Order: sequence, then structure tokens, then C-alpha cells
Amino acid sequence: MNAIAIQNDTFLTINTDELALVAGGFDMGHAVQAGNAAAPAGAEAGKNLGPLVGGLGGAAIGGLSSGGVGAAAGFAGGYAAGSKYGEGVGRGVGFLGGFASDAYHQVAG
Repeated sequence: MNAIAIQNDTFLTINTDELALVAGGFDMGHAVQAGNAAAPAGAEAGKNLGPLVGGLGGAAIGGLSSGGVGAAAGFAGGYAAGSKYGEGVGRGVGFLGGFASDAYHQVAG
């Protein structure tokens, strides 16, 4: 039994009354543990990729908004922001990925 109705790969509803019937019930603690386990890998990826992604995004925005003149400044600003926030954002994305994957497997079977 699926507690989530899926149509065209889109979530329509989550019937909370049926969650208890899915494979012995939905274990929120297990999903949180899976999220916590995935968070360090996400943090590492964010720490490594954040400066590059931020720099490229900053260069694109800076370059496009100034006809190419602001690309270097945009890269520097984006690189700095990615360096500062990349690890935290990566940790959050890693947690969400681990949590969502575990939750899906609990519900879908």
C-alpha cells in the first residue's frame, strides 16, 4: 500500500491516516538519522564546490548586468560568498537528501 498518491511523477496528497499501515508505520526518527548520516557528505561537497559555484554565478550575474565589465568583481564576490556559506548549504542539502530518500523508501516500500 502506498500512503502517497503519485500521478505523473508529482505528489498529490499524503494521507497521514495510512502512514501507520505502510510497512509497520512511518519511522520519523529513522528518516532523521538518515538525514544526519548524509549531512557530512553534503557539507564536504558544499565546502569544495561552494566557492566555484558562487564564483561562476557571481561572474555570470556581474558580467551580464554590466556588459561584461563586472565579471571579475562578480566572481570575487560569489567566490567569497560560496566559501562562507557553501559548507552550511551543502550540509542542509545533504540532510534533506538523506531524509527524503529514507522517507520515500519507507512510504513507497
